[in-house]
Amino acid sequence: MEEVTEEWVSTLLKERPKTAYKNQFGHNLLIAGNQAMAGAALIASRACVYVGSGLTSLLTHPANVSIIHQALPEAMIDSWKAVNTHEDLLQKTQHWLIGPGMGQDTESRSLFIHLMEQARADQVLILDADGLNLWCQNPQVTTKAQLILTPHFGEWQRLKRAFDIQDPRTWAKEFGIHLVLKGAPTVMIDRQGKAYQNIAGNPGMAIGGMGDCLAGMMLGFLGQVSDPFEAVVLSCYLHTAVANSLYQDQYIVLPSRLIDQVPHAMKRLFSKKEAAS
Repeated sequence: MEEVTEEWVSTLLKERPKTAYKNQFGHNLLIAGNQAMAGAALIASRACVYVGSGLTSLLTHPANVSIIHQALPEAMIDSWKAVNTHEDLLQKTQHWLIGPGMGQDTESRSLFIHLMEQARADQVLILDADGLNLWCQNPQVTTKAQLILTPHFGEWQRLKRAFDIQDPRTWAKEFGIHLVLKGAPTVMIDRQGKAYQNIAGNPGMAIGGMGDCLAGMMLGFLGQVSDPFEAVVLSCYLHTAVANSLYQDQYIVLPSRLIDQVPHAMKRLFSKKEAAS
């Protein structure tokens, strides 16, 4: 299985032109954060912003709107209540992240089904956390959109049961899904069924919010690459590379600290690329 390397990743990080403007780097939408789960929505949204998302919108439980808006003024925050009033937002955003801290109650289930059914073939959806759990509970739901799934071990076991998956590569190829099997190592499978592994990472990452951070980074990169799988590779590599750097002098790697360091890691990576050219 091919390993993800710094050399490969550096080719995926594109130089921003001097005339760059925000609309060139994607308008990305998160649907995340049920009541008492504002942290998941905030971590994912911050990660999306910090990797360079051109525009970032979040639909969340109304109880979270004010606190997240204060914590992250770079994002546009609104309530997910009456999602039908946000049809214009669903139309103009190309990439969605569904699931971090979303919950699995009746309202979340209805919202999940609506989003899956409304998504277009030219849109890319990341299903993470409760987005995966809700799909396992409602396997009859289909979507026209391209899918990226990011299960940890437990979520992957539920997916296997819900969809009778025998082999992840075969399933990914059959349904055209990008699959990120999080673990040590993390295995990434593209839509053609080819698998790659990211061997970086450390036990200090075993803390709540780390998956939300990765999913948010992935979403933010989608508007900056030519193929969705490039966003998968970029986010998985940088996520663990930054975590390994922090782990050198921190026993626990907090997602918030990791996010703070991502722009610096991107700059260093691009500087190395320039020096080598």
